[in-house]
Amino acid sequence: MRNRRFSFPVRISSKSVDSGSGDITKAKNLPWNLVGNAKDHLFDELERLYWTGVKQELESVLWTLRAWQAPQYEKTRLEDESDNFVHGFDTFIDQVSEASRAFADEAAKWKEGESEFAGESYLEALQRSARVMASDQKSMQVKAAIRQAIESRTNERNDRRRTRMLLQAVGFLDIEKLVEHRPPLDELSFWKRPAIPQLKLDSVTKSGVPILTPMRCSSCSSVVRGSMYRQTLIRQDQTQKSAEIICEDCYREKFLGTAGFVKIYKHCVLREAISPQISRQVCLCEDVPHRDMEGRPLSLFPVNKKARHLKAPGPGLVECGLLKLPEIVAEAKYDGMQTITSRKKQNKNKRLADERKEHDEHEALESKKGQKQQQQRKIVTQKSQTAPDRTAETGTAVAVAEAEADEDVPFFLKRYTENYPFGNVHMALRLGPLVLENGVAHLRSGLVFHSPRFNEATRSLALSEDNTRQLWSQLRPSGRPKRFKSVMKQVIGSPFTGLDPEDATLENRIIDSLISASHIGFDDPGLSLRDRQKWMNKLITPIVEDLKALLGSRLFVYIQSIASRLLNSQTRLRWDPASNNCQNFCDSILDLDTFGSLVADKHEKLQTPLYLMSFACRPAGYNKPKIKTKFDVPQGLTEEYLLRFRYGRHDDADIIDTLQEYWHDWGAFGKHLYKYQDLFPWDCTEAFGRYPVTCGDCNLAKHVWAFPFDSWSIITLHLTRDRSNYPPSDTGNAAIMSDADWMKNRLLVLTAQEKLITAATEMAKNPSFQDSTAWLHTQPEPSLDRLKLGGIHRAQPFSHYYDQGQYHHYFTASWAHLKLEDQIAEYELLRDGRVKMPDVGYAYSGDDDEVDRPMGGGEMLLLQTARRAAETADVQQEPAVGMEMVVTVVMAEMAMVEEMVAEEDVEDVEGAEGAEGEEPSMFIVLYNLFYS
Repeated sequence: MRNRRFSFPVRISSKSVDSGSGDITKAKNLPWNLVGNAKDHLFDELERLYWTGVKQELESVLWTLRAWQAPQYEKTRLEDESDNFVHGFDTFIDQVSEASRAFADEAAKWKEGESEFAGESYLEALQRSARVMASDQKSMQVKAAIRQAIESRTNERNDRRRTRMLLQAVGFLDIEKLVEHRPPLDELSFWKRPAIPQLKLDSVTKSGVPILTPMRCSSCSSVVRGSMYRQTLIRQDQTQKSAEIICEDCYREKFLGTAGFVKIYKHCVLREAISPQISRQVCLCEDVPHRDMEGRPLSLFPVNKKARHLKAPGPGLVECGLLKLPEIVAEAKYDGMQTITSRKKQNKNKRLADERKEHDEHEALESKKGQKQQQQRKIVTQKSQTAPDRTAETGTAVAVAEAEADEDVPFFLKRYTENYPFGNVHMALRLGPLVLENGVAHLRSGLVFHSPRFNEATRSLALSEDNTRQLWSQLRPSGRPKRFKSVMKQVIGSPFTGLDPEDATLENRIIDSLISASHIGFDDPGLSLRDRQKWMNKLITPIVEDLKALLGSRLFVYIQSIASRLLNSQTRLRWDPASNNCQNFCDSILDLDTFGSLVADKHEKLQTPLYLMSFACRPAGYNKPKIKTKFDVPQGLTEEYLLRFRYGRHDDADIIDTLQEYWHDWGAFGKHLYKYQDLFPWDCTEAFGRYPVTCGDCNLAKHVWAFPFDSWSIITLHLTRDRSNYPPSDTGNAAIMSDADWMKNRLLVLTAQEKLITAATEMAKNPSFQDSTAWLHTQPEPSLDRLKLGGIHRAQPFSHYYDQGQYHHYFTASWAHLKLEDQIAEYELLRDGRVKMPDVGYAYSGDDDEVDRPMGGGEMLLLQTARRAAETADVQQEPAVGMEMVVTVVMAEMAMVEEMVAEEDVEDVEGAEGAEGEEPSMFIVLYNLFYS
């Protein structure tokens, strides 16, 4: 069975290996043919290229439908396909509505105790409360109306529903930013980003302590920093041990499409490194038996939480070696990260603890340097060559804060931090099946347009940046598939969403035509390739004509908008790393006056909405949103992946594999914990009691609506991936995903997109929702545009940039050495604790200075109590309870205890103990309740 039937849709073109020296994307130097003056030909040629791509996408749809009709797949169903309960979008509605934004601002001021409310009279307070209640009531009515509209939608027959989902996935009028992987340019040596390596067991000391070192690729000997491929078939010219582990670079360069390779996520090495014999050798605890009742040796790893391993209550005391394993992993990762990130000679004996000491000394020194250095840093920052956000008009950097000054960068990474947080990527803009990009070699100093096929020669266009812009054409050869880091969904088009009732007749006819055509045997192996293509063209042509009638008026607006920007002499086309990189170029050709509103009004030329929903934002500075309350909007997954330093973890892996590292590597679970996380690797549980459903009890709609922008973007990235980009199913020993599993994979991705579109369509059709979100497009502050990109406040512990673990917990979780059931218990204790917290201010990140707001006396008292508890708790009984867990548990009870704080009026922990003979303080009762 052909891979392409199930890797639908194959969209993205590729480039060959030969290159010019002044560009970021390599390409062969082939002759171009002059088409003519761009102002006379650009619109028509773009439209022609667009419909060529549409025809190719329809062929993919037909092949997919035909393959799914095979007897072995006829009964393949997903429960989620028939689950019509779409929910979980409440937080998104609150984040983008004007009244909710005003309430969030007011709540932040109230929480900070600003004087605006200090002198407020009783009547004014009542009036303010009434406004809040009225706003909340209106929001509830909007949500209820949207839910009712979703429930009233009629169900489609299964084959029609799947065909509609495939057409939605084509994205005929979708606009996306495609973020491509790029190695650092040789002349820009400052791109030496630190990256956490994959570890392997190198040796074992005489005392049984494992020595862990970075794993190296068997093909190129470079350190493996992301996902990898294990060779399962040994060729005759290989020794048994050659080419065992291949990095992703080598796999894509040398082995792509070759049988006998299985993908593996970057993972914690402990489970494969600590054998039963090593576990007994490491553990010297007298209270832990090493043999069972019949004298057979026991395996002591993973560690049973109830086992009485010796835990050191203080520095300098003896501790069981098994409990030190997370620290060993952290130190090995830190050492490996130093080794692979700098060409300078490193002090190989330096440990993470030494780095912490150096950091403290460095911070003290930096505080004395004064304003002069601060001004110099600002000047350097403004010269950033590839800053993430620049004004589209001028291409100059704006307000790019030096990453070293970012508070969310761990201290031991600050000396590696760059001024180029977006630097190691290449970006292109995609409209339906049409890709636009600059920075490609041999483009006549301009940009290229190409169709989305990489496995066959395709016609491409180039627009030169001359005084009179000229259009050129070329037949570009086939090449390797591109490697994408992420996709940023910008616009979701309206076709096949149900947004415009007038489109229903044409949409239904197209769906019926595709279903009928899929039952015709165009895949007969007896047909020649030429006859097969002739038959396919005959089937596709009438469907393309119907699509032209359906899309024509909207497509005209799309292409006219982009073409007018490209023909404007103020729009720079030529790639330049300092003044017009590919990111600036994409921003400059996307007209926010046309595509900037979250939901589209009726277009003046169409008298119907132009698109379904837009996530396009104005270029803005490198800013860090201040999260003061649970009503503020934290950055989403894609924003954190691309716009934050992300500690180098995203350099080698795409966003999907990077999110998987939380479960497989940092969390040391060895797998994802809940359903849907194999494709959407996050915990959708909301913190601060915002929504009652936890991940694992959710359905697909709830899971993806936790992060709508990220979900849409990641779905698009999934649709560019082949099955070789996924590990095989847990069941079975196959090296590659089976056809049945691959079909379920594609169906789940398509169904997830349908859940997003279903709710978004009813939002866009709701007049109250339209009115409440119109402010986003007209308000003057660009940073507020990004409210529509955010997601929930994650209850998933240590997953926000502002509560990343510090020191050893940055590299691995405190539960890494425990049995899986104990790991899950520790994880869910932390997660559920965040659910119970009343607000952001109670969330503690694990670092002394990371509480998200100034703490009152009662909160500080509880924090002091928790810290003392962490030092004096019975750690032998609870070996994995760390500082983070203690604080989380105590803070989760804050709502109940705050009243007791006011009643007792205690100043500190010592004062809370009470005089002799008096009833003990409630804090001591709480302490004893937790730790006795």
